[in-house]
Amino acid sequence: MRLLRRLTHHVMAFLMAVIFVTFMVQVAMRYLAKFELVTPFIWTQDMTSSAFLWVILFGGGVALAQADQVKFDTVYNMFGPGARRIMAILASLAIVGLFIYSLPAVWDYLSILSRFGKPNPTLKYPFTDGKPVLVAHIYGIYLVFAAGVIIRYAMRAARLMMGATPERLDSPADRPRDDRA
Repeated sequence: MRLLRRLTHHVMAFLMAVIFVTFMVQVAMRYLAKFELVTPFIWTQDMTSSAFLWVILFGGGVALAQADQVKFDTVYNMFGPGARRIMAILASLAIVGLFIYSLPAVWDYLSILSRFGKPNPTLKYPFTDGKPVLVAHIYGIYLVFAAGVIIRYAMRAARLMMGATPERLDSPADRPRDDRA
């Protein structure tokens, strides 16, 4: 598990480097070379947007620890430990169910994008030039994100059902330390 966590952190660092380098190329072409962002350099906007999407979804689904998740727990904190555990189980199962429910629609959407060469929503620039481009490489990260969330919350629900408390599962002390990455 520690090796997987380190690998995800390295992937995140690589994607951030891609964003930085691509952004610097974009700035250089726009200001130093006195170019406008024209067709030969339109890929920089696509690359930056795609890498940013990957950072957010890959990081949120795979790399972000439970203790680092944002929580709105005002109502949750008004109840006792038993009710909190039940609410945490129900919330975990609801998240698992909703993400599983979303997968067929997302799969259909990715298939349509890949098959018909729909334009990029950001730039209105088509993904295909007469041949299909694997759009799944760009937006398919949602499937990895969804799988990560489903696995994480299914494991959370199972641990809660076996008697763990939500506070223990959310504790920063329980997450694996990997400060060397």
